[in-house]
Amino acid sequence: MGLKSDHIKDIISKISDLEFQRKVWLRAEYYDIVLNHTEALCQLEDRQFFDDVENNSIGFTSKDLNRLQSFLVRLNNYEPTSDQELFIDETWLSITKEAKQIRELLENYDW
Repeated sequence: MGLKSDHIKDIISKISDLEFQRKVWLRAEYYDIVLNHTEALCQLEDRQFFDDVENNSIGFTSKDLNRLQSFLVRLNNYEPTSDQELFIDETWLSITKEAKQIRELLENYDW
């Protein structure tokens, strides 16, 4: 497992973790590089995860690749109006649940 995959998994974990989001995104209790939804996307882009999924350079099965692509589209298209609204927005709550599954899916690959 590489440093890049560890970073990606950490970012996805933070997308799935509402408690982290409350502490960092809403209350700014401490600093984290994943400051908000937009920064999570930027961090994934900086680590070329979108390209890796698009090119399937990690070697995902077609089923897993479809799940990842669908998740990334939903994540990328989501436009929060405020950090406070994230915690009551059904779309965001669904994305966080899916992020937990994506995090587990990524554990199946050695990259």
